[in-house]
Amino acid sequence: MSTRCLIAYQHADGEIESVYCHSDGYVSGVGKMLVKDYQDDDKILNLIQRGDFSSLYPEIGEIKFYKPIYQSDNYLHNNEYCFIDYADPTNHEYLYKFEASDSKWYGKGRWEVSQAKKVEVEDGYKEFAYYYSEFKPVSELIKEVS
Repeated sequence: MSTRCLIAYQHADGEIESVYCHSDGYVSGVGKMLVKDYQDDDKILNLIQRGDFSSLYPEIGEIKFYKPIYQSDNYLHNNEYCFIDYADPTNHEYLYKFEASDSKWYGKGRWEVSQAKKVEVEDGYKEFAYYYSEFKPVSELIKEVS
């Protein structure tokens, strides 16, 4: 079973572009590689603007994208709320977001992650309710899982 995630770049104006990554989306997989190999705004945008892919690698040339670049399927969201609203916690276990280095927001120039969670619902129509945790710096969580 794959650990799926969304990888996103938040522009200075708050707009977010995201793509789907099918495998190894956990913090010690995709999270660690993003922090180690994807710190440059241009490289991150190049990755995201190429579209959805199966597995992340240190170099973009190693990645097998699902479609040719001219048919890219990256997604555009007006803001962080729209990005989280688009995501599905039953399908995307992790959300990764990099805020532009020239951003006016809090996490500029670093990777943050939000994890899908579920809580049991006693009197609801469904047995569980799903949600995303608050974004936390990936570098802090890497230390916890290492």
